[in-house]
Amino acid sequence: MFPADGCGDGAECTVPTNATITLRFDRFLDPARVNRQAILVYTGDRERGSPFRFDVVYDPIERVVEYRLGASQPYQPNTLYQYELFAPATPDDPGI
Repeated sequence: MFPADGCGDGAECTVPTNATITLRFDRFLDPARVNRQAILVYTGDRERGSPFRFDVVYDPIERVVEYRLGASQPYQPNTLYQYELFAPATPDDPGI
């Protein structure tokens, strides 16, 4: 987890610019629903959406989803990012 607990109390408060977003679930997911459209990453303006193209890896045994950044698209240093994971309201909506 980044930044580590205790950040700001003299501890290092950095996040790698290539950090993988890892989500663990307590139930199995429909692999067809685990995709890039299930997550939104943005800075400040939600309407601008995600400037990132994630590689999505789902491990159904561990029930873990990883959103990995490509090497050519790192996060910007000293920037606050907001993450939203979508839960579909209808079967046609994106989300997990």
